[in-house]
Amino acid sequence: MLFLDIFLVILPVFLVIGAGAAAASFGPFTNDFIEGLMAFAQSIAIPCLLFTTMARIDLSQSFDTGLIVSFYLAAGVCFLLGIFSSRALFNHQPGRSVALGFSSMYTNALLLGLPITAVAFGRDATTSNFAIIAFQAPVCYLIGVSAMEAANSGGRGLLRTATTTVFRILRQPHIFSLLAGLGLNLISVSLPDYLAKPLNMLGDAALPVALFALGGVLTRYSLRGSWRETGMVVIIALVINPALTLIFGRWFGLTQAALNSAVLTAAMAPGMNTYMFANIYRTARDVTANALLVGTAISAITTPLWIIILTV
Repeated sequence: MLFLDIFLVILPVFLVIGAGAAAASFGPFTNDFIEGLMAFAQSIAIPCLLFTTMARIDLSQSFDTGLIVSFYLAAGVCFLLGIFSSRALFNHQPGRSVALGFSSMYTNALLLGLPITAVAFGRDATTSNFAIIAFQAPVCYLIGVSAMEAANSGGRGLLRTATTTVFRILRQPHIFSLLAGLGLNLISVSLPDYLAKPLNMLGDAALPVALFALGGVLTRYSLRGSWRETGMVVIIALVINPALTLIFGRWFGLTQAALNSAVLTAAMAPGMNTYMFANIYRTARDVTANALLVGTAISAITTPLWIIILTV
């Protein structure tokens, strides 16, 4: 039953991605239309979702230093492993290697991690998931953008590179929306209904639109020429990341509930933001898109194995 439950959780994701792929392949949707949908999801809908979520989340109940440190320490190690493996195995340029490192550490915490944790351990066990999700974009984008700006600095110097990195991070809609939501949360200000309702409507559209657009984008790529890079990212994301999270989580003495959430979230396939990150810098879009799709499919098999490890 566990395998069937997880399959049914993942199936809607595949169906929406498949619908986008079919529309782009056989329907009237052009590449410009698909790019427009992706831009809407990336710059408007998803930021609205993150803003409203951050504004409402109970930080005092969900924040756990050991949880955050263990999860993102493992993610950081996988980021470096992805970069060094890309350079050593495929002799990629620094920018492409950073994009693959980002894809290795940024898991699909929202689309897969949250519902799968609820299926496996109950809805009450997802409190730690929300804490991880709240910090995922700022932490991972800070790491990824900093590394990418350093890789593309062209000898500008440390101060100029650092300044460019800060401005680049603050200009990202994801980061701005999270910071704005956090600000409202900290000062205990609630949005009036005439603002909250349209933001919620746009946020509700974020995930299906992004998945549909991603399906259209995937039709442009194939595993030909990139299957080894895709395999490298998938192995780091689905095997090494959750294994490190399990080790660090036990080292920091996490409760079993927090450990379950952290390891399952780390065991998810690369998230949509990995492609969005690659799309921003126009590099490694083929591998990141393939890793998202292939990793999601393989996670239907690897996720139950991690659940078994957690419950033994």
